[in-house]
Amino acid sequence: MKAGASPKIIVTFALIGILGIGLNLVFMATIRKAQGIDPTVTAKSLAQQVIETMKINGYAKVFSNSDIAHGQFVRMWVVDTDSMQKNVDVIVTWPRLKPCYLLRVHGVIPFVKPGAASDKPVMPPHSRQSSSPRRMPRF
Repeated sequence: MKAGASPKIIVTFALIGILGIGLNLVFMATIRKAQGIDPTVTAKSLAQQVIETMKINGYAKVFSNSDIAHGQFVRMWVVDTDSMQKNVDVIVTWPRLKPCYLLRVHGVIPFVKPGAASDKPVMPPHSRQSSSPRRMPRF
């Protein structure tokens, strides 16, 4: 009997090690996504934040611009003006993280008459939205 290890045993242990490392990487990626660390969730939230801020600021204060959020997400928003609303496209990229992705979110900022008693937006004439409130069904 020889004193050295058989090449079959060495190859078997090497394959088991590689398989273990691969399973560990898959397991850790699943945990990170479950914890909400996925950058696409953060990017979508940052894009929605831009649109909601514009809605709060009002129609007159909506302009194209860009910024960097959390030191790694680049947000760019482009405003297209219509007669009764402004269409906003927010593009979020995260070039520092690998792989680099791009996320696009669309929003609409409605026109509100200046000096109106309420902040209720003026709807375009072609809109099908009813001016009367709808009742919610009871379950």
